[in-house]
Amino acid sequence: MGCDHIRRVRIHHCAYVDDEAVLSMVERLKESLQQLELSSCDVTDMGLQHLTQLQYVFYPLSLYIHHVPKVTHYTIVHISPDIKVKLGYIIVCSKA
Repeated sequence: MGCDHIRRVRIHHCAYVDDEAVLSMVERLKESLQQLELSSCDVTDMGLQHLTQLQYVFYPLSLYIHHVPKVTHYTIVHISPDIKVKLGYIIVCSKA
């Protein structure tokens, strides 16, 4: 409702943004979203998995990740080919 032209969303330094918030946002914006930037927020591997389950109008969805410590390297490497991932200059480490 009223969000059908939003193409780019940046979420920076927002500890209140978690997996549910990301899922809710991308469900509403899946008709127009082309780029999602996440940095210093509380999103986990599950949040990125939510992104892979949606059908986007624009392929690939460009996802920029910077300092999101709860997202593992494994998830980033194995994410859907419909999502193009770019990492920031801080390396995302896996809890191995």
